[in-house]
Amino acid sequence: MIKHTNKVLGVFTVTLCLLFSLAEARMKSTKQGTAALPTTSAVPISQSPITLTPATSNPITSDIDLATHFSVSGGSSGGAITYSSLTPSVCTVSGNRLTREAPGTCTVTATMAGGTVDSTTYNAVSSSYNLTIPTGSAAQNPLTLTVGTSTINVNGTTSLTASGGSGGGAVTYTVTSGACTVLTNTLIAHSSAGSCSVTARKAGGLDYAAQSSTAVTVTVSLPSQDPISVTLAEDTDIKAGSTNNNLVHIVVTRGGSGPGPWSFVSTTPSICTVSGNRMDAIAAGNCIITATKGGTEGMANISSNVTIPIASSLSTQSFTLNCSRLSSINNGTQYRISQQVGHRPPTGRGNCDINNGNDAGFGIGSGTITFSTSTLSKCTVTTYNTYGRSDWSVWVQKARDATAGTCTIVANKAADSTYSAATSSVNVPVN
Repeated sequence: MIKHTNKVLGVFTVTLCLLFSLAEARMKSTKQGTAALPTTSAVPISQSPITLTPATSNPITSDIDLATHFSVSGGSSGGAITYSSLTPSVCTVSGNRLTREAPGTCTVTATMAGGTVDSTTYNAVSSSYNLTIPTGSAAQNPLTLTVGTSTINVNGTTSLTASGGSGGGAVTYTVTSGACTVLTNTLIAHSSAGSCSVTARKAGGLDYAAQSSTAVTVTVSLPSQDPISVTLAEDTDIKAGSTNNNLVHIVVTRGGSGPGPWSFVSTTPSICTVSGNRMDAIAAGNCIITATKGGTEGMANISSNVTIPIASSLSTQSFTLNCSRLSSINNGTQYRISQQVGHRPPTGRGNCDINNGNDAGFGIGSGTITFSTSTLSKCTVTTYNTYGRSDWSVWVQKARDATAGTCTIVANKAADSTYSAATSSVNVPVN
């Protein structure tokens, strides 16, 4: 037990002696003037913020030297200042030189390099500043918008092309009215017919202001049907006054697309009228019917006209004006053409007869007969009320200052409930 304790005390004593020896050696070294090694911070630290102060205010209207344009204050390292651009599409930086690329906001970053000051190591520090690059004020040349086609179907497309303008500004297209959209340079119609207006705009640049085109209108239509044919059925015979004529039997319709129904409209209501598929003949003449096949499955209607002759319901009458007793018309003399029957003066009947030697007022039908002339430069025809009642007589004489020639006397017999109107004329020499 005593031997073990003495051994431990010996080891402790030797160790303690070694420590004292090392301490003494260090003290001697210090006393002999040996310099101590310098110490630095183990991890770099942040600098104080830096501030950029521009020499002139925005906007920037020319390329600039950033080292001249900005004064940099703050920081801790006193390191070199370098510049960069965070918005290269608007501005670029090479060294200290800023170059404008396009109008917009140019963000410039200044960086103070890191370093060691008074045994303290600093990281680099940065600060940014926004510069305004304005759009130029010069007017561009006119900008023209051209469409691939001015009419498209619903859900269809057409190309958009802009020409003219000035500078290299981007061109964009905008729908100003109508149910359409633009994808890049393509106009796309929606599912309804109508029209769309679109304009082109060329962006301004460093030298030019923006420029817009005049609006262009594109018509949006429903798809067309196949052609149609509208004709009359054979042996069509319709007389004025007839009603409830079935157009389905009178008009033959063919063609078109889809199951759309046919409809009919009269464009001559004084001759004929239409209700549904039924037509009433009002008067003799040409009845013009518009037949339309309705569009289905997104297709447009399609129409065509057909003419239906409406014959008169009256019987035809004819008569002959005979003026054989009037051989010529001389200056200064009146010649009686006719006298109403039953009131002939003693001097006899007139110089002209209707049909078989009868005076004017006779003939087929009960329509009134009137007289006129188609040669007013040669003669005049006058009707007189000679008896103070409804009786009349008609006279012809040479026109004033008329030269020799021909007087054409015209008799017009009006229609009645049975017969249509009729006309007859005769030529008499003028001396």
